[in-house]
Amino acid sequence: MRAHGITNFPDPTVQDSATSKAVGFNLGAGIDTHSSQFQSAGKKCQKQTGFGHISAAQLQRGMNAMLKYAECMRSHGITSFPDPFENSHQIGFNLTDTGIDQNSPRFKAANKACQPLMPGGGP
Repeated sequence: MRAHGITNFPDPTVQDSATSKAVGFNLGAGIDTHSSQFQSAGKKCQKQTGFGHISAAQLQRGMNAMLKYAECMRSHGITSFPDPFENSHQIGFNLTDTGIDQNSPRFKAANKACQPLMPGGGP
């Protein structure tokens, strides 16, 4: 983006938790995402990186991996761990109202054992 004229384009930020992994950009008020220059740069960069385009096959692979993670968590004693959801080309887990204590030793041990099953293999 910077090479295509968006000189103040930020570095990516990473979210990596027990329930999700994501990479994104915090676009401040100084970036006009509706400008023709931004739109043009975005198209050029998207073609080069594929970023922002998740194919149906990639989405299915991610969903399959996250289903295996959920099954693993349940097999390690987190019996109310939910299946993943898919929404607008995003997949994740909704742990709200599950009663799961993500800080408990049992959860941490299960997550450590199951993390390699997550898309990308975990840490």
